[in-house]
Amino acid sequence: MSDDAPIEKSRVCPSCRMQISVLATKCRFCGEEVGKPKDESRKLSIHDLGGEHVYHRAPSGSVMEALEAFRADETLSSSDPTAALNKLDLGLDPLPKIPGAEHVPSAFDVGYRSPPAPGAKKKPETNGSRTGLIVGAVIGIAVLVGAVMAGPRILDSFKKEDTTNKPAPYVNRAAEILQSGGPAIDALEAAVDAIGHEDSAVNRHIATDAAKELDTYVTGLLNASPFDAKKLGEASSLAARGATLFPDEITQRLAAETKEDDRVYKMVLINIDRSTDTAVFKLIEPGSPEVKVREGDTLQGRFLVRTIVGSKSVTLADTKRASRGVVYELGSAPMPVQ
Repeated sequence: MSDDAPIEKSRVCPSCRMQISVLATKCRFCGEEVGKPKDESRKLSIHDLGGEHVYHRAPSGSVMEALEAFRADETLSSSDPTAALNKLDLGLDPLPKIPGAEHVPSAFDVGYRSPPAPGAKKKPETNGSRTGLIVGAVIGIAVLVGAVMAGPRILDSFKKEDTTNKPAPYVNRAAEILQSGGPAIDALEAAVDAIGHEDSAVNRHIATDAAKELDTYVTGLLNASPFDAKKLGEASSLAARGATLFPDEITQRLAAETKEDDRVYKMVLINIDRSTDTAVFKLIEPGSPEVKVREGDTLQGRFLVRTIVGSKSVTLADTKRASRGVVYELGSAPMPVQ
């Protein structure tokens, strides 16, 4: 062939990767049908002709250094699976050799290839495939070592997370409620709740302080002047609730006192006799006798009969509650003195 003869264009067989004519329809090496390009006049790239399209990616510096070390040492033993890892400058002590590993080929072996399937045609080995195996081995080893080194830190992070998720210790809010002037019954309820979490001397002391505050507030309602039936009802309800929450000496005494006030005030004026200037009261307890009184008499051991007005009302003074006045009319509930 003359030196001036045109060089025939070629392409890579997509099956065996050997160079064949661009116009060939069948590979002369492996016999695979490759097809003839439809447009023979246009310029075809390697990708168009079935070749590989290589994407260049810049590996990190540590990987490049390791790759250069592999290339510089072509005599690296392929029978020692720990040799590649020991070549990496990772700041670790060299790994011990595995007994018997020289007889077992593994993925760490640079030149190792899995045996071809029966009847398969052997493909020629290229420098690119060898380099790819080396880079893959280096990256795999780096990932493995990184995972081993990061393992303890990951476990520690889970332990710390478990610690932070633990519930906070219970806080007794009763003292805060009392100091801020909140309802005494709310403070007592919070104190009892704290005792349920921890029955300590401190929590019981706070509960006692709350009971004292409740006693002060309820007693104020009982002593209200002028008399107020709504305040008497509120005092009775709070005292009963306090004795249920925290049944100590203070709350039980308070509950008994409010219960007595609620009882004695529920008497009813049923008759006034002007001929004898007497008034007849009916006590609230079932089976209680009617009580007839005149002006100056004492009713139920605490009410002084001040006046019997006409035939309609009687004015009493509660000697237990600073002699505050209360008016009873026929068939009506007690009312404050106007």
